[in-house]
Amino acid sequence: MPRVRFRRGWIIAGVVVTVITGVAVVSLWRGWAARQARPGETLQLGGGLVTFQMPQGWQQRACGASGCVTMRTPQGTEDVIRVIFISPFASRFLIPSEGQVAAVMKDPATLPGARSFTVDGAKFVRVRFDAQAEPDARPGMTSVTGYLRDGGYVFISCYEKAEPELVRAGCEVVIGTLHVRQ
Repeated sequence: MPRVRFRRGWIIAGVVVTVITGVAVVSLWRGWAARQARPGETLQLGGGLVTFQMPQGWQQRACGASGCVTMRTPQGTEDVIRVIFISPFASRFLIPSEGQVAAVMKDPATLPGARSFTVDGAKFVRVRFDAQAEPDARPGMTSVTGYLRDGGYVFISCYEKAEPELVRAGCEVVIGTLHVRQ
């Protein structure tokens, strides 16, 4: 009889551990799912300093940094839109004031085809790079760089590898719904 009780104790302990583990996994998943944006929802970076809409049908992916959002097409291909916000404090250490970004912001004509525009009083520059096969293959890309009055930066990169039209349309949604709070 003691062996039966001993086995029954292990079985009960196993069931309890399984239930606790299941509850923990479900709780973690719910927390993760709640943080994931739904397509068409407004995403924010820098505590709401930078906001924009995620294109319908796109998927949000981990970016590796808190001031960064990566979005992939519905098919999950290598086509990507990435939005990065660098705070004024971090920009002092990461971006030299006389670097290429600062030069482009001061004079958009430094890059062929660059167009400048403003968003909520912040100066932005947009450049389109066509796909190139030789000498070094690279996909088409739209790059948007914004310089905020407080010294922060916003970078938007739209990489076109498999579905260029879909990426361009998604990029227009992000750029068209972009807002900055300064």
